Amino acid sequence: MKTAIIYSRVSTSDQDTSSQLNKIRNYCEHHEFSILREFTEKKSGMLSFDEREEMNNLMEWIKTNKVDVLVVWELSRLGRKLKDVLNITTELKEHNISLHSLKENIITLDENGKESMTGSIMISLLSIFSEFERESIVQRSRRGLEYSSEVLGRWTGGNLLPYGYKRENKVLVVDPDEAEIIKLIFNLYLEGKGTQKIAHLLNEKGIKTRYNKVLKKKININGVLKSSDDFNFVDGTIYTILRNSIYKGERRYKGRILKAPSIIDNITFDKVQERLTENYNKKGINTKFNYLLQNIEMRCGECGLTYFPHKRSDGVDNRYICLSKRTHKTDCNNTGIGINKLDDGVWYFIRRTDDLMKHIKNSIDTDEINNQIEKKNHSLKLLKVEKLKIIQNENFLVDMVMKQKMSPDIYEQRIELVMKEKNKLDANAEKLIKEIDGLIEIQKLQSDIDNHIRDIKGNKDLMKKYLTEIISKITIYPIKDNFTIGSVKNDKNVMIELLLKSTPKPIFFIISQRSNAILKIEKENFDFNTYSVIGSKKELKAKIKPIPHHINN
Repeated sequence: MKTAIIYSRVSTSDQDTSSQLNKIRNYCEHHEFSILREFTEKKSGMLSFDEREEMNNLMEWIKTNKVDVLVVWELSRLGRKLKDVLNITTELKEHNISLHSLKENIITLDENGKESMTGSIMISLLSIFSEFERESIVQRSRRGLEYSSEVLGRWTGGNLLPYGYKRENKVLVVDPDEAEIIKLIFNLYLEGKGTQKIAHLLNEKGIKTRYNKVLKKKININGVLKSSDDFNFVDGTIYTILRNSIYKGERRYKGRILKAPSIIDNITFDKVQERLTENYNKKGINTKFNYLLQNIEMRCGECGLTYFPHKRSDGVDNRYICLSKRTHKTDCNNTGIGINKLDDGVWYFIRRTDDLMKHIKNSIDTDEINNQIEKKNHSLKLLKVEKLKIIQNENFLVDMVMKQKMSPDIYEQRIELVMKEKNKLDANAEKLIKEIDGLIEIQKLQSDIDNHIRDIKGNKDLMKKYLTEIISKITIYPIKDNFTIGSVKNDKNVMIELLLKSTPKPIFFIISQRSNAILKIEKENFDFNTYSVIGSKKELKAKIKPIPHHINN
């Protein structure tokens, strides 16, 4: 008795394989084939061999099990592509397995195990016809969609319409209620609200997303079942809306621009695009302000809360300020201090201590730097691999939209996210390259510590590294009397307490807020109860020095 395996496939999850299986089982019973295993799956025959799990399982199974016959209902069940069908039949022949396709009455090997020329010719011809038929269907569907979109003005992008629109008689029309939300989003952005803030405001108002409205059952996202109530507006959704030209009446379809009912006027839309581009460029150059004292504990000497950097992109307000000004939990009136001014002042004193010299001497470790360079080069390679994946994803999206498996509008939304991720990877790669160059430069400088200290004033990352390793804590005290340094009066000076990790004795100095003046003092020259300078003020002022500027903004 011959042994057999069965393979059945349907194109969609809504179809049933039972009809195929019953016919195949009857055939095997009639020919006295002993069925060893059945393989069934619900996948399109247009998918590649690697994307069909059960077909892969079948081909792996025959390598370790003795079987005489593979039975299918019709040849197209093996695949719609000629190449895939021929590859499968060739591998079956190598394992002396005869393919029986019932509908076409094809048998590839005769009773003696020899190849049937008639069967091989029939397989080639039928596969060619099947592939040709499939391509013809695709072309007809594509022409139909293009005619429907361009000539009749119908929406052919699936059920998930762009927010702000609805479908009437298959034509895209403005949804009045949602259109007001779209106008609100554009206006809020022009008022200065960011995408994350806009999303938060919409969620606070209880405005429903598209998924809230159309999702009828739970869907699986990354292994988690989510209902319509689980979806809120997020910054990515707002960004996609702001970028979508359909809202000014231009719907992009297959590289062409079709007319659509507009919600936003051209002037407003163009202003938003300019602002989006400006913000993107700023982020691309410097996504996060890099200040010297970033990783150092910084406290207010009056209320004990943290001092944090407050920096605006327009450069109007760049200060370290007490957290009390944001939380309003205390009545602390401690003044803020310019970011560059404090950075310069701290570096001025650290540069002149033995701690920096000792630290550099102790931290010279060529092997460690080599390890860091190696790790960063490895990370750079991984980023390149990730970029290749993104490029593949980009090509996949183009292929999907060309094959009419994805609407142009959905494509635009997804390709926008892909390009965003691609730019992010490029920025990270550029950052790594700079870090590697910096480490190589350190290797060169470490042969001469004196030159090293002089030269690192232009390397902000290296300065920050040393300050973080040397400084334990910075405390900022107000000065409430009328003591002034420099040439400007009433300049709201601040007193800084700088505590190093290597010694319990802190460094005290006063920084002028409105002049390039700095004054080192002793602890006994300052009253911590009244926040006033004491002692011989003339003598103190005689020691005033200008703050040298080392830091490039």
